[in-house]
Amino acid sequence: AGVLLHANNLLADNKYISHTDQSVRRWRRKELLAGYFYKALSASYQSYANSIRHSRKVSKMTIKQSAVIDLILSKDPSTNDLSVNNVINDVECTHTVTNKGLVGLNVDRAYSIDKRNYDSSMLNVFGMDTGFSGNVGINRQATMDANIEGNRGIVKTIDGDPNKLSVAKTLTVTEGMVPLGSTHDDPPRTLMTYVQTSKHMVRCEKNDPLLVTNGSDEALPYLTSDIFCFKAKQDGTVVEMVKSDDPEGRGNYMVVEYKDSTHDYIDLSEQVKKNSDGGYYIPLKLSTDLKEGSRVKAGSILAYDKDSFTTSGGENTNLTAMSGTLAKIAVLNTDEGFEDSAMITSEFAEKLGTQVIMPEEVILDKNANIILYKQIGDHVMEGETIMAYTMGYEDDEVSNALMKNFNFNQDQISELGRTPVTTEHTGVLTDIEIYRTVDLDELSPSLKEFVQTYEKDIKRTRSVYNKYGIDSAMLPPTTKVDQVGKAKNVNNGLKILFYIKYTDNMSVGDKIVF
Repeated sequence: AGVLLHANNLLADNKYISHTDQSVRRWRRKELLAGYFYKALSASYQSYANSIRHSRKVSKMTIKQSAVIDLILSKDPSTNDLSVNNVINDVECTHTVTNKGLVGLNVDRAYSIDKRNYDSSMLNVFGMDTGFSGNVGINRQATMDANIEGNRGIVKTIDGDPNKLSVAKTLTVTEGMVPLGSTHDDPPRTLMTYVQTSKHMVRCEKNDPLLVTNGSDEALPYLTSDIFCFKAKQDGTVVEMVKSDDPEGRGNYMVVEYKDSTHDYIDLSEQVKKNSDGGYYIPLKLSTDLKEGSRVKAGSILAYDKDSFTTSGGENTNLTAMSGTLAKIAVLNTDEGFEDSAMITSEFAEKLGTQVIMPEEVILDKNANIILYKQIGDHVMEGETIMAYTMGYEDDEVSNALMKNFNFNQDQISELGRTPVTTEHTGVLTDIEIYRTVDLDELSPSLKEFVQTYEKDIKRTRSVYNKYGIDSAMLPPTTKVDQVGKAKNVNNGLKILFYIKYTDNMSVGDKIVF
């Protein structure tokens, strides 16, 4: 009765709260996991209750082990594949806010103009940044230090003079990394900067820090995830360090022990990261100046990507983000210009080069025989064979008899039924991944040896994880896997992914922003 009386009183005048007013909203992140868990349980219970209602004697309430993950990946519109292409995009992904999602506003036709508008209550919470296409005003960017209080995501509206807001409270990460833009660009240019910076910026061969900055470049290392800049969770000590002279740092790692006896494993070798939007992979390597026995403070930076950050940013040695390559430009009027194109020197094109990794995939039957293969670190040329194999037979006696009846030498046998796997790129074989749907003992001798060589390093890493009680679930598999994910089309065999790294220099058709 009290609720009905209160609702009646609200209708007594024409005062109202805007759909976009943030004072009556709450931001949720990890809480969504609990929400989808409840949804999965509810669906399971509904099925169980219906079964009981129909007088079925044997009824059980069951739930699929992956039910929560399945719901998030298939039903949640705020979940998407993370592209590891630059550090600004990494922060923007975690700062994206939308009304869509669990029990949210998920119907596109509901997003009328009044629900897309910028409300004055968003100041200190949202920046200007949003997409300028069909999703304008639907997905927004939180400011670097949004006025959100507590784990429940309570929004604090602006308090005090709005002209005296700090940069971190007012600007998004993109706005902060483009000083003066927010106060001098028109709205379309501001939104264009946001879209172009996050989606199209790449880490170049020669990166430089900003010449004009408001401090956002020094805050960025602490805003980004551990992918680009690994931070200490608590006070602790570096208890183990392995570093070699290998340029890619293969096998290098660092283990930190915190004051509560928990540990972190920091991989210091070059890793292959997926750039989903670009359709290719990129190399990423964390570096550190720490040594075994070094003491670390909570929140301090343990290791960072040297293609994204530098300690020579100017007036101090603070870690500073790099977002471009400095160059001298001249404004010329020539007949060689085409639309918004520009001419650059070959030297500058090399500075703007970026390292790209492309995969070469092959699926082999468990009885296939490997004749030759390239190893990690080998240089390869376009069209060169990186692996050659022959199809095997279930019956070893049949295979041996066949080879015996052909009076060929070993070289001729190698050419008989030989299937080459070639590369389309000139570069370095930087990594190999294997996913097998059979046990190791089911593989042919040559395949078994190849797989064991590959899995040896992973097992060595897993042993370090186990030594310090660290969960190793994220490591690549070294056992038989189900036919799902990357092993989806692998039937009684294995999939091998060869990753070729090369430098893609700036060329005709590439995009450059001055």
